[in-house]
Amino acid sequence: MAERLLVEKGSNLPAVPTTLAIASADAAGTMEKMRDASPDGFTMLNLDTITFPTADSLTFNVPTAEGLEPHRVLDVILVHQHPARKRYKEAYDPTAQPAPPTCVSYDGVYGYGEPGGVCVQCPFFMQRGPDAECRPYRWLYFLFPENVFPTFLSLPRTSLSRKLIHGISKYIVDLAKGGRAHIKGGLWRWEVMTRIGLADRVRGIGKVASFTEGPRLPESLRAVVEPYVKDFRANLTFPQMNDVGSDPTGGSNGASYGPRDEAFEEDEGEL
Repeated sequence: MAERLLVEKGSNLPAVPTTLAIASADAAGTMEKMRDASPDGFTMLNLDTITFPTADSLTFNVPTAEGLEPHRVLDVILVHQHPARKRYKEAYDPTAQPAPPTCVSYDGVYGYGEPGGVCVQCPFFMQRGPDAECRPYRWLYFLFPENVFPTFLSLPRTSLSRKLIHGISKYIVDLAKGGRAHIKGGLWRWEVMTRIGLADRVRGIGKVASFTEGPRLPESLRAVVEPYVKDFRANLTFPQMNDVGSDPTGGSNGASYGPRDEAFEEDEGEL
C-alpha cells in the first residue's frame, strides 16, 4: 500500500515565483563573511531550522520574524542535500543536559567521534529498530522565494526508503531522468519548485516526508539560482564534534530521537 498524502485533494502545485530575494542580495558575500567570522565556519547552525513534525502533528513549523508559523506544505527550491549519520550512545532523556552526538558523519560515508572511521565497517552501521544507536538522515537545504538564505531540515530514516512512492530518493532520481516533462538531459533539483508535504506511514505511527515536482523555473530565475547553489555549497562547512550546539536536528537535549522514539519503531523498508 502506498503512503497516503496529507494534502487536500486537488490542491494546486506551487506557483512559479516572479522574483527571488537572492536576486537583489549579496548572499555569496554574506556567506563568505559568516564562514570567516565563525569558528565552525558557515554551517547549518547559521540557518533557520525546521524540525521534522512529531507523530501527532500535521504541519511544519516554519520560523518567521513573528515566530513559528504552521504550514501544511513547503513550496521551495532545493538548494542542496546530502546523507548524514549520527550515533547517540544513550537513549533520549528530555531531562538531560544538552549533549552532542557520540559520532557523526556528514556524508554517510566517514564518521567522526566514537568509534569514527568508515561507516560501512562500523558495528553500529547495520543496527535497526528502536534501540539502534546510529541512524541515517538526509539533510536538506531549501530556499523559500522570499528568503536570502536556505532553511535546514533533517529527514529521519523513515522518510528515506526507496520504496516510498513520493520519497526523497525516488524524487531526486526522477528529476535526474527529466521529471514530469521528460526534459532531455535531466533536471537539477534546483531547477524546479518542489512541494514538501507529509504522508501517513505505511506501517507504524508517525509521518514521512513527501516530495512533489512543481513547475520548472523560468530561464531568468535559473540563471540566478545556479550560481547561488554553487556559492552555498562552496561555503558550507560543518560543526565541530565538541560543540554542544552541533546537533541541529535535535530537541531540547540535543538528541534527535525520542525515548527510543515512536517515530522509529518500524522502518518503511530497505533504504
